[in-house]
Amino acid sequence: EATGVYSRRLQAFLDMHELRYVMMNPLEAKRKTKDDLHQNKTDKLDALYLAKLQSEHPQRLAYVQSEEYQELMANNRIYEQASHDLITNRNRLHKAIQLTFPEIEHLMANPRGKNYWSIVLRFPHPDIV
Repeated sequence: EATGVYSRRLQAFLDMHELRYVMMNPLEAKRKTKDDLHQNKTDKLDALYLAKLQSEHPQRLAYVQSEEYQELMANNRIYEQASHDLITNRNRLHKAIQLTFPEIEHLMANPRGKNYWSIVLRFPHPDIV
């Protein structure tokens, strides 16, 4: 099962030794084995159910992605996380400014320009003005 960071080491090992394998999405595997739900979930039983699933419903073999593609995917994940963090931090800052100095956006023609940020830095609270 492709379980993110937990399966990547095994995947790297198999790729390095040019061994063919099937990589299954955990949700897809669960959906396909819903008839065989088991109470005691263990790694050993999971492996048995996945092997049974593969013998009954063969899945396509995984293909080896080039190092360049893997690096691009890793960089994309970093970029997506940085973009998400930037948006989150902007929203937090906007909320904090609205709580401490709600009138400032109505006073400024461009509430995102250089003058806006100069005033926010110099006068972070209306009582200081």
